[in-house]
Amino acid sequence: MKTLWPCLGMLLSLPALAALLEFSGTPAKRISASGMEVPVFEKAKVSLDQSEREVFLTGAGIRTKSILKVNVYVAISYVDLPQGLPARDAMEGVRKSKTRAIQLTFLRDVKAKQIRSSFADALEANGVEIETSPVKEVLEALTFDLREKSNLTVVSFEKSPEDEVLLLETAERKMRFTGKNLGFSFWKIWFGKPADRGLETLREALLSPGVPLSKKMN
Repeated sequence: MKTLWPCLGMLLSLPALAALLEFSGTPAKRISASGMEVPVFEKAKVSLDQSEREVFLTGAGIRTKSILKVNVYVAISYVDLPQGLPARDAMEGVRKSKTRAIQLTFLRDVKAKQIRSSFADALEANGVEIETSPVKEVLEALTFDLREKSNLTVVSFEKSPEDEVLLLETAERKMRFTGKNLGFSFWKIWFGKPADRGLETLREALLSPGVPLSKKMN
């Protein structure tokens, strides 16, 4: 029987889950949107296998869908580079970082199909082949809906010069994938060529850690 750990990921039982991101201290700022308030911390610790790594805030913002005029999620981005990511060439900064994390806090219920479609559109806009392994396996594993106030945490780290590990975590599951430049490819969703105006606005916010982050939108 084929193992699911390297490609399709492994679902861990709830008692075995340990949060990928750990925050402490007082939030540096907060994002207010859709009746919710999401705290933003300047630093976090990432639990990776048998080690912990410190990551630093690059920015935070709201993912909107302009056509529907709705807020979808709050995204908070971290990398292991204390200086953050350069606005002029964010993906080069992503390439240099060995550990990256994005936490998405959903401001509304979103179906699995919508999540897969949104991620796939953004990947294709950046020249990522979504029908090849392991990208295809990651997208196919997104079979779960995200409810309002739930979190999806995405972490990637360099396993070797040839492979990157991509971790996805919700309150109920943790999934692991491995592949060449896998994390780098998925970070193009937020820091590569924006697939729509909503992602363009979010990208600017994710590269602006010092910008006031309070925003209200009905």
